[in-house]
Amino acid sequence: MTDAFQLHQMVDQPMRGPNILDLFFTTSPGLVNNTQIGPGLSDYDTVIMDHSFKAPLKKNSPRTIYHYSKANWDAINEDLDSFLDEFMNTDPDTPSVTTNSTTIKCHLFSIMDKYIPHTTTKERDNLPYITWSIKREIRCRKQAHTKAKRFNYRFIKSMKNDNFGVGT
Repeated sequence: MTDAFQLHQMVDQPMRGPNILDLFFTTSPGLVNNTQIGPGLSDYDTVIMDHSFKAPLKKNSPRTIYHYSKANWDAINEDLDSFLDEFMNTDPDTPSVTTNSTTIKCHLFSIMDKYIPHTTTKERDNLPYITWSIKREIRCRKQAHTKAKRFNYRFIKSMKNDNFGVGT
């Protein structure tokens, strides 16, 4: 089964007598830096593992937002009429359905880009549950921490009653 899923067993030393009791499988053995067996609480040894796991972060890709109310509809209709005439004259029954749909889709997107004003959003690096008030409190806390580092934490006593400047 491990071969079917290309899994590698990283624990190769016995923990209780001659038996390997703990199993640690991975598809990327290069991420495991070190595996050791350490003394346990009873006759069962513990596994100590150093790994380089990093949680993958999904970045939101930029989106294109079209402003249809500002579109040049006359130019769009003219371009679509000319495309329809050209498309019907090339015998649309000869290519496959997939090719025809791809051709139509590509032309529609090119028309949209050409005649409809659009903006592209940036990647969203902010979290929706962090409101402006929370951001202000975070900035105040960060500013208080920076001051504390600069003045060797002397002013902390004066800031304690002020809640480190949060909410002011």
